[in-house]
Amino acid sequence: MADAGGVDSVLLITADQQRADTLGSYGSRLGATPVLDGLAARGVVFDDAIVSHPYCQPSRWSILSGLHPRGHGVWSNAVDPIDEVIPRALSSRALAAGVATAFVGKAHLSTIGVVRPGHARHAEALGSPLGRDPAWTGPYMGFEHVELIQLGHFPFGYGPAPLGLHYGRWLAAHGGGWRNFAKASPARKLAGSPRAPQVWHSALPEALHPTTWVADRTIEALRARRDRPFFVWASFPDPHHPFDPPAPWCDRFRAADMPLPRRDPRELDGKPPWQARFSRGLGRWASALNVAGGRISDRALAEIIAAYHAMVAQIDHAVGRIVGALDALGLGARTAVVYTSDHGELLGDHGLTFKGPFHYQGLLRVPLVVRAPGWPAGARVADPVGLVDLAPTMASWLGVRMSDVHGRGLEGVVAGRERRDAAVTENDHRIGFREHVQTITTPAARLSRHVGRPYGELYLRGEDPGEHVNRWDDRPGLRAELEELLDARLPPWTVPQREPVSWLPA
Repeated sequence: MADAGGVDSVLLITADQQRADTLGSYGSRLGATPVLDGLAARGVVFDDAIVSHPYCQPSRWSILSGLHPRGHGVWSNAVDPIDEVIPRALSSRALAAGVATAFVGKAHLSTIGVVRPGHARHAEALGSPLGRDPAWTGPYMGFEHVELIQLGHFPFGYGPAPLGLHYGRWLAAHGGGWRNFAKASPARKLAGSPRAPQVWHSALPEALHPTTWVADRTIEALRARRDRPFFVWASFPDPHHPFDPPAPWCDRFRAADMPLPRRDPRELDGKPPWQARFSRGLGRWASALNVAGGRISDRALAEIIAAYHAMVAQIDHAVGRIVGALDALGLGARTAVVYTSDHGELLGDHGLTFKGPFHYQGLLRVPLVVRAPGWPAGARVADPVGLVDLAPTMASWLGVRMSDVHGRGLEGVVAGRERRDAAVTENDHRIGFREHVQTITTPAARLSRHVGRPYGELYLRGEDPGEHVNRWDDRPGLRAELEELLDARLPPWTVPQREPVSWLPA
């Protein structure tokens, strides 16, 4: 089953909500990612990897299916895939072709909220673990073996058991009942924890942390499948908020040393009005989605940035353990290693935090590093590519046919045989309010069309890399050209845009 380069297996490693510029290989000077930078030196770095959707569940389905939300139907969080889409996932196709498939960590391939009556409840739904056999390990979404964390951010994921799925049960078995759950909570935070919103230093020992557990279980998954071609997906829940790194990682970065983004509330004048509203704060109902980034102090924002990079550093260490084990098992010569994130994080840019219908590069641009036998070491690809391109790329290594997708394999781009001129992102946001944003990213510009609104966004990436000045109104010719390209690149809807199955946006 091995391809011409000798590859027959794939190890996909993802973070949740990690910006590209947290890596040294993408320009960070904080030193949080020595392992990933080493992987980049031995592989290919995609400088402009763009998500198909800036929220977890839709983006993960684009990674797995090679389809934009218009093709897989998961157009937002809390929207479950239709049954017809699951067999089209790379995991399902690989399993049918004889590849061993396994998933470890935060899947978020179905809703994690409370499912409304009359809708199917998948394994990740809140309450699902209560009636599930503790010995259950799949199949799930095409993976024959799964070990899952339910969402993965406090409180969901930590339990108390049987909530939290596999990790929640494991955590309870290594400390008993509510004890470790309480240690992970902000009520038991370490002394000296920051006071910034959604930031604390977790009292949960590193050995029991989800990041460590994902690494441990992934290593076991690789060891168990070493004699067969495999597709293993390791999915870390961090550095998604809340920002709660454990010791010793919580002491890695000082807030006083953190670079702050430009902070000018006037920047949002002339931009879509929801941005200024979120920057000022929408009240408690929105605090879990986006704290008032324009109102918090420089100190609080620096504490958020320090905790965020501490979580990145912990993940980097865990990736080193996984890749080290892969190579020690003698699997490196036949395994492609792919590292990316489902979406980025605004992290105070433009007075905004977390994510939302705000299509700035901090949210859309993610790390994409690939080490694969036969691919050049130390190479970089400047063209914009989409995470929708990953499934057909990984399928080619696994010997799986995957031509009926929106994405295109990246082999030709890496080899210099073809160029890419644009990547498309779409977010039909309906959590608390409606804002439908369609974005096209080219090497020179980023255009966001707010469907049905009298406003939009256009940023010139060369002269304004921070995307501070909206040129929507004063560059009509370029705007028309990019809108035409956007229309040409957006695929048609081929599945129904169904209603969410949960009242919660998870």
